[in-house]
Amino acid sequence: MGDLREGDILKESLYMSSIFEEFKEKYDLLNVVVNHETDVQVNLILILRLIDNLLANAYRVSQSATVEIIDATVLIVNDGPTIPSSTLKKMNRGKQLQPHEYSGTGQGFIICFEIMQLHNGKIHIESAHNQTKVTLVF
Repeated sequence: MGDLREGDILKESLYMSSIFEEFKEKYDLLNVVVNHETDVQVNLILILRLIDNLLANAYRVSQSATVEIIDATVLIVNDGPTIPSSTLKKMNRGKQLQPHEYSGTGQGFIICFEIMQLHNGKIHIESAHNQTKVTLVF
């Protein structure tokens, strides 16, 4: 990621629904709903990494996820345990979490945050009532 921050990334025009289709075999209970979709300018390799990371996190805590695509916005929702608000605040600012605040390596969401920054997009996570929603805006 450090090298990418230094220069421009190669982007191509694509529809996010096509990206999620590639993950349906790996994540068999993935439900993708397309309400309306516009093409987005993204780096395919980085977006694949971003989506795989977010889906892996969703499936780690819940055996399914729902994706909703509305124009250039993607919502990824799972029914896992609620994330504490103090942790959410750090994640939404792209800050490093303490070891007791995560499972795994703790780098995944930070990498997702940086990938969205490289695309001049936004990522936001909210969690309440045993449901977590990640919003990507391209």
